[in-house]
Parts: sequence; C-alpha cells; structure tokens
Amino acid sequence: MPINGTVVKLGVIGVGAMGQHHARVLANLHGATLVAVADADVARARAATAQYDVDVLASADELLGRVDAVVIAAPTSCHFELARRCIERGVHVLVENPLAASRAEAQALCEMADSSAVVLQVGHIERFNPTYPQLENVLRHEQPVAFAAVRLSPHTARAADVSVVLDLMIHDLDLVLSLNESPVTAISATGCRAKSPTLDHAVAMLTFANGTTATLTASKIAQHKVRGIAVVCRESFVEGDFLHRTVRIHRASVSSYDATGGQLTYRQEGVVENVLVPVVEPLHAELQHFVACVRERKTPLVTAGVGKRVLDLALEIEGLAERSVRPG
Repeated sequence: MPINGTVVKLGVIGVGAMGQHHARVLANLHGATLVAVADADVARARAATAQYDVDVLASADELLGRVDAVVIAAPTSCHFELARRCIERGVHVLVENPLAASRAEAQALCEMADSSAVVLQVGHIERFNPTYPQLENVLRHEQPVAFAAVRLSPHTARAADVSVVLDLMIHDLDLVLSLNESPVTAISATGCRAKSPTLDHAVAMLTFANGTTATLTASKIAQHKVRGIAVVCRESFVEGDFLHRTVRIHRASVSSYDATGGQLTYRQEGVVENVLVPVVEPLHAELQHFVACVRERKTPLVTAGVGKRVLDLALEIEGLAERSVRPG
C-alpha cells in the first residue's frame, strides 16, 4: 500500500543539470507527486520547474517537513550532510552517485541507513538502462575473460567539483562489479589533467580473483559521447552500447587457413546476434523503482552498501591516477 494510503510525496534537492531531469520525471510519475524543489539558486530552480505545479524553496530543511522522500542531486560535497539530515527526519533518500565524498562519510551513511527504517538508494542509473539486464542475461550463459569499458564525454562545466573517476568511470565500475562478482585483487591506474584542476582523463586496470580482468577508460575531454562495454568471453565477444541501447553477440562460425597460389590466407566468418533491448528511459525506471521501494518498504537494487563498495574502489583508482600525473 502507498504511504498513508496516498501517493508518495517527493521533493528534489538541487535543480541543476541532473536535478531538473529528476523533477521532470517525478512530475509525471505514477504513484508519486512532486511537491517541491529546493535550491540555493531559487531563480534557476524556478526557471527549471516553471511548467510544473511545484513550490520552489531555498532551504532543504523546509522541504523535508513536507515530503516522504527526496532526490539529492546537489554537488557531491553536499551529499553526506543532506542525506544525514533526511535520514534523521525519517525521509527516504535517493542520492545521486557518488554516495558521498569520502569513505568515512559513506560508511556513516550506511550505518545510519541500517539502523533506521529509511530507504537509501544510490543513483547508479546504468543499472536501470534497459541495456543492462539484457547484457547481464547474456553473460549469465557465457564465460567472461576480460571486460573493456569506455565512457567519454565532451568537456562541460557540469560536475566540475569531482574528477572523471567519480563523475564518469564510477558508472562502469558499478557495472563491472555487478557483472563479475569476484573480489578485486590488483589495481593500476593512470590519468591526466587538461582543462580542470581535477583528473579529466583516466584509465584503470583491475584484476579479479577469478582470473578475469577489466580495463576502464573515462574522459571528460573527448569530442563526442561514448558509453560502451565489451566483454571477451571464451566462446563469444559481447558488446553493450549504453548510449544507443544495443547488445550484440559475436560468434565464430568458420575459421580456416587456405593455400592459394602458394600463399597462405586466413578466412574467418562469424554470426552476429542482435539482442532485443526494450525502449525504456533509465531515469524513469530508476525513480519508479525508488518510489516502489518507499511504498512497499523494499530493499533497493542499489543500496548504500553497494554505493560504498563502488566509491571505495573509485577513490583508490583516483588516488593511483593522481599520483601518476606529472607535476606542473
């Protein structure tokens, strides 16, 4: 049953590049109603939500007294304090990833969530991309050997407060950890700065206890968007495109050497299977899941514990990549 027999009352804290999209979806989400948004920049928030019948507030505390649940889309440095206040007030939380700015903050939020009845979900949105369950299903029947993830974006002012590891690579870390449930045994990373004080480009390599490897490349300074993951398996090669939402399986069908005119030639033919990927907006699916967890008191797909595990790995990679940067 819905909370108090009614729809879930929601608010958004931070109505910037991502927060405005949360407001858009929540304003039309079944089983929920967007009551208000809060942002220190009231004029910006009012402009972003002008088409919705919602109140615009300057204070997150004022918002918390009016809602059952909130989405925190403020800068990463604010995540811990805002989430803490929500949990203490008994307000359910979906916090954009990363969960917090440090391991200590993430651990504290995990402990608070565990000791309360509050739902705390972390916004790893690619878990709700329709590409993910199809890719997960395919790999369930394959034997992965190596993962290669590439996530590139053009340079913008968005998420300027965090490195490319915490902004972009963290999504692929979550995907790889969920698709390959084996402990990480070795990590190496390198990176560079080009247009900001933080890392703009980073490459990481992970080795897992089961023998698989993963190479992850993330960049804020590319000329176009790429959101892809490729998996080399023992009997196939699998590609998932999270931007265009496609999954392809490549399999060899004919492989032979031929001697023609005294020359040795190699011929290889294969088949490509195109997996059907449903048309679903990831943000809509993520928020619908959050609302369902709040209404039914269910454990979310991406818990605070999951968010902390990914953050811990991302921070370790970030540290290694930072140390590789040449001074000056």
